[in-house]
Amino acid sequence: MRLVHSKLRLRLYLDDTLKDEKLFDTAKIVIGRDPSCDFVIDNKLISGTHAKITREHGGYYIEDLGSTNGTLLNGRRISKEFLRLGSEITLGKHRIILTHEGESDFSGEAEETIVPLTDETINLSPAEAESLYRKAREISLSSLSGELALIKGKGSPDKIRLTELMTKVGSAGDAAFKLKGLFAPSVAFHIEKSEEGFILHVPPGSKKLMVNGNQPSKRSRLKDGDLVDVGSFSFRFRLFR
Repeated sequence: MRLVHSKLRLRLYLDDTLKDEKLFDTAKIVIGRDPSCDFVIDNKLISGTHAKITREHGGYYIEDLGSTNGTLLNGRRISKEFLRLGSEITLGKHRIILTHEGESDFSGEAEETIVPLTDETINLSPAEAESLYRKAREISLSSLSGELALIKGKGSPDKIRLTELMTKVGSAGDAAFKLKGLFAPSVAFHIEKSEEGFILHVPPGSKKLMVNGNQPSKRSRLKDGDLVDVGSFSFRFRLFR
């Protein structure tokens, strides 16, 4: 649902614990560790002025302000993006959920935040940042559920729940769905779990991969019941809602 001009409620979570909640009726909300920010998050993974929410053209936008560790919207790193009701913003280990005025479940008093201006932002290593972004994206996609079943050919396992952000299918040693046989392709295809749904990625040069009897594009969104064929192997994709 589109966020239109109304009082905007920001809920701050650490893991699954609601830490703070504030109601705003301004055209700009600056979020960061500095006490001068409109919405203060007392954590060294947060930059002094980390991000801002602005009201433009009757809607709201989130914009990263050149922060050290980045801003994620619904698990995806952004520079500036349009916001919708229920959007989830991730800053460091904290999550901010957006709702309208009147929607509140915060029963406690927020602790007073006092942050020394001399504190330096902790700069995450690329590996740490990637791990944090991956965790945030997995949380945002946790309600998306799918399954791939092998209905023709030999492989292990014969059925797999698609819980990872990327699942490799093939005879390669690191394949999550390992195919067996002399003519089994090293990489048959990948399935990505994304905000768009489950996306089939076709390897470069592949001419034997078919979806429902048709050759797919290099990146195709799978639908419930789709039949995926590659050589002598056949798979059935199931989407659970």
